[in-house]
Amino acid sequence: MINTKEIKKLLIDKSMTINDVAVYIGKSYSNTNLKLNGKAPMTLNEAEKIQSLLGIEDCDFGFYFFSHSRGVKL
Repeated sequence: MINTKEIKKLLIDKSMTINDVAVYIGKSYSNTNLKLNGKAPMTLNEAEKIQSLLGIEDCDFGFYFFSHSRGVKL
């Protein structure tokens, strides 16, 4: 599950919009919005493109794209 909160923080920090991401990955705004909000699945290729666009280091990839938070407490 994508870490939507942290991705959105990065977008703000870099003065980017969801539309900027959509254009970069070659998807529609609405599709990209769904993906960044965790409502639609994201491919590894899309995640890697977003990683590149936002300047996310390889060691931080899991933090942004493999969040373990699902609202269930163990």
